[in-house]
Amino acid sequence: MTEAVYFDIDGTLRDEVTGVPESAVFALKACRNEGIKVIICTGRNRASIQEDVLALPYDGIIYGGGCYIEYGSEKIFSRQFSSSMTERLISLAGEFNLSAAAETEHSILMNGGAVEFYKADAEIKYKGFTEKQRKQIILKNKIKPENNFYRFEDEKNNIHKICLLGDEAEIFKVKSILQGKAEIVQQTQWRDKFYLELLPKGCNKGSALRLMNSRLGIRRENTLCFGDSENDISMMNEVGIAVGMGNCSRKLIKYSNSVCETAENDGIYNELVRRKIIKPRREQYGKAMVAGRGYLPNLS
Repeated sequence: MTEAVYFDIDGTLRDEVTGVPESAVFALKACRNEGIKVIICTGRNRASIQEDVLALPYDGIIYGGGCYIEYGSEKIFSRQFSSSMTERLISLAGEFNLSAAAETEHSILMNGGAVEFYKADAEIKYKGFTEKQRKQIILKNKIKPENNFYRFEDEKNNIHKICLLGDEAEIFKVKSILQGKAEIVQQTQWRDKFYLELLPKGCNKGSALRLMNSRLGIRRENTLCFGDSENDISMMNEVGIAVGMGNCSRKLIKYSNSVCETAENDGIYNELVRRKIIKPRREQYGKAMVAGRGYLPNLS
C-alpha cells in the first residue's frame, strides 16, 4: 500500500521549458484524494522553487537537497554549514581557481566565474528560442545569474550548499581534501567543466526522507519516489519503489525499479496509473502508456 510519494522537481515534476504538465497536476491531486501524502523533494532553495510547483497540491516539502524540511506550515528540520566550514570551502575555491555558488534559504550567491558559466549554459540550452522567450524561461525558472559574492561575509552563517565548477583535476583535489567533512551529493561533468555539489555532513535527500517518514509514521516499503539526477540516488535508496524519469542518467537507472516517460510526456501520471496507485482520468493523457508494461528510455 502506497502511503507517500516523493517528487524531485527539475526534470521530474517539471520540464524546464514547458513547466509542470497538466497530467502531473492531476496525478498529485489524485494521490491526495486517495489519502497518499505528496512530498516535494528538491535540491533548490526555498526562494528558487518555481511558482507552478508551489501552486501544486502537496503535504510537505524537502528543499536545499535535504537541509530543510517542512510539513504543512511547520518547519521541522533546518541545517547549514558552520561559518568556519563555509569559509574553508570558499578559500579552496579561490586556491584552485574554481567557479563557486553558495546557497542560503533565500538567496544564491555567485562569483564571476559561476555567472559566466550559467549564462553560457543558458545560451546553449535555449538556442533556437527568441531573446524574449529565453528571458521568460529564465524568469519562470527563478534562478538568475548575478555576481553578488560581495554579500558572502554577511551570509556565511546561513549557507547550506556550495557548488563548485572547474577543471576535473582541480575539483578532485578539493574533493579529496573535503572527504568526510561535507556531504558530496553530486559530482559530474557539466559542459566543459566538472561540477561538485556539497551539503553539510549527513544532509541529503535520503536522510530527509527518513526523517519525514518517521514524523508521519510511514514505513519505507510503503513509499515511492520519482527522480532524474545523481542527487536523487540517496532518496531512491530510502523508498520501497524508485522510479527514474525517461531523461535520467545511465547511473540512475541501476537504482530505479522502473523508468517512466519524461515529464513532458506525462511520465508521472502514466507510472502511477500503471502501478494502480491512481485511477486514469476519462480523457487519457498518456498516449505512450501501455497497460501492465513499463517504459524504457532510448539510451543510444
